[in-house]
Amino acid sequence: MTEPNGKMVSMALIEEEAKKHYKQYYKATFKSNALDKKTKELIALGVSATIGCRGCLRGHLRKAVNMGISLDEIKETIAVASGVAAAGVIDAADIANHELGIVRAPEEEEVNV
Repeated sequence: MTEPNGKMVSMALIEEEAKKHYKQYYKATFKSNALDKKTKELIALGVSATIGCRGCLRGHLRKAVNMGISLDEIKETIAVASGVAAAGVIDAADIANHELGIVRAPEEEEVNV
């Protein structure tokens, strides 16, 4: 949903009760427990890039910079995320190929005894 000034209204189509629970859960996930806040922010950054959530990516990039996370750390996080995302594409292609039998693995050489 867009306001008259052209700004997007976040979660405008989400019921208030669901929005409340989501915000509570999201806030709880960013508390420091086994992982510190910096690590969690880097995870959020990588996931945001991987799932294609532009608003999430923009927000987590801004938050990472404000937390003092270095450009090298951000670049490495994006590189890891893109590598995992690429592996997902390869995995899907491997599964489809296996199911369709387009390219088969070379059979082991027969041993003549």
